[in-house]
Amino acid sequence: MNMHTKPQIGEWGVDLSIRDTEIDPGEDFFRHVTGRWLEQTEIPDDKVRLGAMNSILERTREQISSLIHIKSQEQFEHGSNAQKIVDLYTSFMNEETIEAAGLDPLKDRLAAVAALSSPKHLHLYFSEAVYRREFSPVAWGIDADPRDPSRQMITVTQGRLGLPNRDYYINDTPNFVAIRAHYRDYVRDMLSYVPEIVADPIETADAILRLETAIATAHWPEEERRDLDKTCNGYSLADLAREFGQVDWEAFFVAGHVTRAEECIVQTPSAISTILDQIETVDIAVWRGLITFRLLHDHADHLPAAIAELAFAFRGPVLSGQSQQPPRWERAIDLINASLGEAMGQVYVETYFDADAKAQIDDLVTNLLKALGQRLEACDWLSAETKAAALRKLDTFLPMIGYPDEWTDYSDVEIRSDDLFGNLARITAFEAERKIEGLNRPTDRNRWYMPPQTVNAYYHPLFNQIVFPAAILQPPFFDPNADLAVNYGGIGAIIGHEIGHGFDDQGRKFDENGQLNNWWTDEDVANYSQLSSILVDQYGSYEALPGEYVNGQQTLGENLGDLGGITLAYCAYRMALGDEEAPILDGLTGDQRFFLSFGQIWKSKQREEFTLQMLKSGVHSPAEFRVNGTLRNLDAWYDAFSISSESPWFVPEKSRAKLW
Repeated sequence: MNMHTKPQIGEWGVDLSIRDTEIDPGEDFFRHVTGRWLEQTEIPDDKVRLGAMNSILERTREQISSLIHIKSQEQFEHGSNAQKIVDLYTSFMNEETIEAAGLDPLKDRLAAVAALSSPKHLHLYFSEAVYRREFSPVAWGIDADPRDPSRQMITVTQGRLGLPNRDYYINDTPNFVAIRAHYRDYVRDMLSYVPEIVADPIETADAILRLETAIATAHWPEEERRDLDKTCNGYSLADLAREFGQVDWEAFFVAGHVTRAEECIVQTPSAISTILDQIETVDIAVWRGLITFRLLHDHADHLPAAIAELAFAFRGPVLSGQSQQPPRWERAIDLINASLGEAMGQVYVETYFDADAKAQIDDLVTNLLKALGQRLEACDWLSAETKAAALRKLDTFLPMIGYPDEWTDYSDVEIRSDDLFGNLARITAFEAERKIEGLNRPTDRNRWYMPPQTVNAYYHPLFNQIVFPAAILQPPFFDPNADLAVNYGGIGAIIGHEIGHGFDDQGRKFDENGQLNNWWTDEDVANYSQLSSILVDQYGSYEALPGEYVNGQQTLGENLGDLGGITLAYCAYRMALGDEEAPILDGLTGDQRFFLSFGQIWKSKQREEFTLQMLKSGVHSPAEFRVNGTLRNLDAWYDAFSISSESPWFVPEKSRAKLW
């Protein structure tokens, strides 16, 4: 229930005190709306970034911490969600028990690694490792089939690397060379804890880096991995045997507890081929070393302090610029959200979700969908045939707001306060079995892929869903008491962003049934590609760090989402005003407040090391370009602030990126 009668931020929903009004809006709008905050804010040692989204995340963590404390003081039934949440939290916070256990929780797995003696053994080990959510260079998963979203399908793809992505292995600039040197030393130091498996940590660390570099070289770059035309490759088991004959694929899937495998999708075939060659040719001892390192690395936070601190010394200062671990209670809450997400979410929404405000969100969604319909109708570069299909797709959009109608039942998951590793293993097995049970069965379209306490949102192209968890519906994104312009510039732009993903460069490939299907004419595809290439070129020119530029192709989907989102939100805002003009507040017009709100939801300051990670492996542009790079393509922004052609962000009207 909403207990406020006025906005939580400022007099009408925007913090005017953090602006730097000495910076002209056309010179740098991001700093115009957040400049004083950027100057005065220091990132704490235990954080990689601060910003609007982080402030909601911190608030939500504190709310969850309070709930856990309250539940721990209450009488709860064994097997209830409250018991599982409290005991999982306790098992992670119980450092004394974790220290006393040492490496014993990994004893059986380390013994299995020590026994590996052939490529065939590696194949089977890796498939079972995927089931346990542990390292495998060949990963697989189960999800809806893009070619027929009514059924579930196995997907095979390249696995995660020890470093953030392939660039960290193959880029020879001094920064990356230094990171690799730190990484080699880190691998060496971690392997020194397991002399029974690795006799020479120095030599093995060098060999592991060579092996991972060979694998990374074969990995598909991020911009190719997001291209559905390249990654949706159907294979029968016979096809797999012909193309990747090194593996007994039926035995491979059985090792991962999958007994009904008949076909799959292989997303990155050339990478899989190279990885399988490496499994055949690289000394098994090197593979045992790599697997052992990844077991310690990936479980470091669940192991004694010496190992956890060693892992953080690399992940934090070297990769992220973070000099101090976040407090353990924060990490415990992150673990609960990742492991018992809907159990925690059910408790969270009972206390913190403002159901009374949901009607406002429903209205916002309705107006934004209506705005896109109008934009599609008026689109002068789409053929009548494609336009009709686009409108049919728009009509099938399904908004999901707050929390799921049906909650995940964790009754069969045993959680004990003194058994962190056992808890995690049982949760992992529960989630894996849920997915495996769905293989070759009708897809559950009601499933949520984020728990409600997640500060995020998503579009699911196979179900044509736009999903807004409860936690993102907070200031500065949304406040039921804020000015209309503020909510449209904030959560409205987020809603529009997710709607826009249905028509971004990859989302547009799915039809109204969520099926991967070429429903565009060739001419329309050519027009779309030409218009979206404007954004690719624009963002590719933005230097985020000295010598490091945004990858315009890798970030294209999100950049299209940002541009579409703010475009639709502005149209919907004007629609909501009707024939009325917005009042002037603090000397600002409604349009100006709309754009101020949009600029402040992306308020962000982050460490350079973390920015580098995002540039190489992320799909979002840095915050300043999500603001400046987006608005320079919007006519209404120029009008609202009288942006002149002298502005460094000025783009002639005919050269602006305008899809919808």
